Amino acid sequence: MPSLNNVTPEVAVLSQTETSVSLALTIAADLDYFRGHFPDAPILAGVVQLD
Repeated sequence: MPSLNNVTPEVAVLSQTETSVSLALTIAADLDYFRGHFPDAPILAGVVQLD
């Protein structure tokens, strides 16, 4: 299925060490991931692959 919305989330680094990074993502509600799932209350699946 072709992408209708190719929006990159806003990423903020909360903390970083030699072995880990904690990030906060701000994700647009009209992102393709939400299309067709719970139209009145979009949710992001528990596991999402980030490239």
